[in-house]
Amino acid sequence: DVCSSDRYCTGPLPALYRDMGFVGAKIALPFGMAAGDQGFRQNVETVATHRQALGPDFRFMVDCYMALDAGYAADFARACAPSRTRQ
Repeated sequence: DVCSSDRYCTGPLPALYRDMGFVGAKIALPFGMAAGDQGFRQNVETVATHRQALGPDFRFMVDCYMALDAGYAADFARACAPSRTRQ
């Protein structure tokens, strides 16, 4: 069963994957470090918007493509803490 209890889907439409029966979803961050503070804020907003649409119990992760330095990643994790994501 493709939607077994341990499978998540990666892509830009996490609500669709939830509706298909996946237990979680992972999205790519739309902005990298080169986008500066504005990109950072938009990344946090993207995560918050998806979390609100998905509800509090759906497993939701972000994929950073190993492109963030430790400081950005730590700040991002703290900023996203209210959205309960897994990085």
